[in-house]
Amino acid sequence: MKYSLLHLLLGLIYCLNAHAQCPPDDILFLSQQELEDFAMTYPNCTQIEGNVEIGMFGLASDIQSLAPLSQIRLIEGDLRIDSNDNLNNLNGLDSLNSIGGTLNISRSTLTELSGLDALTTIDDDLRVQFNSDLTNLSGLDNLSAIGGDFSFANNSVLTNFDGLQQLNNIGGELRLSVNNALTDLSGLEGLTGIEGNLILQFNSGITSLDGLNQLNTIGGNLIVQFSAALASLEALQNLTQIGGYLDIDNNANLTALTGLDNIDHTSITDLRLFENPNLALCGVPSICNYLENMGTYDIYGNSTGCNTPQETGCLVSITQPEMPSFAIFPNPARHYIYLQFEDEIGDADVRIFNSSGQIVHQQIMQISGAVPLTFEVSAYPSGIYFLSVATKDQLTSKRFVKQ
Repeated sequence: MKYSLLHLLLGLIYCLNAHAQCPPDDILFLSQQELEDFAMTYPNCTQIEGNVEIGMFGLASDIQSLAPLSQIRLIEGDLRIDSNDNLNNLNGLDSLNSIGGTLNISRSTLTELSGLDALTTIDDDLRVQFNSDLTNLSGLDNLSAIGGDFSFANNSVLTNFDGLQQLNNIGGELRLSVNNALTDLSGLEGLTGIEGNLILQFNSGITSLDGLNQLNTIGGNLIVQFSAALASLEALQNLTQIGGYLDIDNNANLTALTGLDNIDHTSITDLRLFENPNLALCGVPSICNYLENMGTYDIYGNSTGCNTPQETGCLVSITQPEMPSFAIFPNPARHYIYLQFEDEIGDADVRIFNSSGQIVHQQIMQISGAVPLTFEVSAYPSGIYFLSVATKDQLTSKRFVKQ
């Protein structure tokens, strides 16, 4: 009898422990029934060690409610919510306070992110993309830190970042692309630091960067490009440090660089100001200090006042020798390009950039006017490239096309 009771007690303890355990592997939910079965099988599961995927791109899903996940407090891996046409909110994730990996929300019919109100930290990336009905980020009101990248792309009716007011630091880059209903970045007023790049590109409705008014450091590059309505950078007045190149290009309505005044020029590694047809005021202190200390640059295709370093008014006290002219041929090119100078200029840093500003070739070379220099480009993808030549006191560049 004593042994029978002992076996019964051990059996009950075993069953309770087994019931409390979460699945040891990654979890994929493709139907509402699978969610209901999970809640029945693991009623005491609160911490999931692996990844959780709710829906999958290319597969139909009838998931309508995440209520069966209401006990989950921690996901140590990624949480991916993808292609759920019948899911109108994230209610059911109300207890989730931490994600150890990436939160990815894609191809949803969500209008906001209510249901994630308890979430305070994401250790890796936050990625929100291709959500055609998402208008704001209400539901992320308690999120204070993202350990990796913050990426929002192709959310066609997203109008602001309301819901992210508690976010103060991004451990990776902030990239906003093709969110055409955005007019500014309101909702990000708490953000003070970005440890990676800040990249704003192809957001056709943004007129200002209001919302980034407290941002003071960027650990990587600052890139603002192809934002046709952008008229002002003044919201960046508190920015004092970047850790890479400064690239402002192809912004049709931008007229001045006011707002970049307070960046420490020694934190800028390269300057690229081009194809901003109305940009006429570039001589803000950070830019002038950078140019006066012989920083490398590409400046062209802007309005009068910002087509050359001399036009900016920054270099009035400095006499710079004129770089001898050079030719690139053939242009367009298929296999090789040739660089020919009229005169000898000595040692120079020759770089080739792709249209995204990435260096695809760099070489220190001795340049004379007698012998053309040869560069093989056959392996480059077709597109537009820029070849720049820098000496200790001057830089010039030309564009060429790879067919």
